[in-house]
Amino acid sequence: MFSLKRLLLLLLTCFLQSTLSAQEVKVTRDLGTWWSASVETELAPRWKFQAEHQLRTYGNGLVLDDAIVDVGVKHKVSKQVKLSGALRFTHNARRRLDSENKYRYNVDAHWTQPVGDRVSLRYRLRHEQEYTNLLEVLGQTLDVESKFRHRVKAFYEAGETHRPYVSVELHRLTKAFRTPSFSQMRMHLGDNWKAGNKQWDVSIGYTRELQVPHPLNFVFVFTRCNFEL
Repeated sequence: MFSLKRLLLLLLTCFLQSTLSAQEVKVTRDLGTWWSASVETELAPRWKFQAEHQLRTYGNGLVLDDAIVDVGVKHKVSKQVKLSGALRFTHNARRRLDSENKYRYNVDAHWTQPVGDRVSLRYRLRHEQEYTNLLEVLGQTLDVESKFRHRVKAFYEAGETHRPYVSVELHRLTKAFRTPSFSQMRMHLGDNWKAGNKQWDVSIGYTRELQVPHPLNFVFVFTRCNFEL
């Protein structure tokens, strides 16, 4: 009888350990970094081509989250209006599940309005559509999500080279079997400046999930160096 009790206790302990380990631990606060290097060149008057590579980390900046390659074109319609589009490949290491590959296209419309001598406002409307594991699941039901992203950005002309800014962005997500909703908010506080043929963009970013029970609050340092050829 004694050995049977020990056996039952051991089985119960193993069951509880496996149950606890299977439960997902939801992180609600985290720190990370976004690193970006890009090359931009003029294709024709009012047309530019840009290629960009990004690495994004989480877990206090110690764990790789995304590796991104982005290529696109920009068109200057007028002094106030610009249009752009891009294709993106993302290898997402994912925080809690297996890694996956994502393929995305986006189309953007930019509108800039000066406010006084030194301040300008810029509104960007982006439509993007993203396919998860597109090449791996040909012939199967695709995991597709679509977003409209609304961003307002305010610049201040601090001098000949520096342009500090603040921005706020809302993401409206549409996905199969889900009601369209605002899914994410993102904010940046940073500075743009030129150094020769390089354009630097450094900021503190903050992202918060919306309309979920335990939202992730993610703070990150964003650094981009754009080489103009």
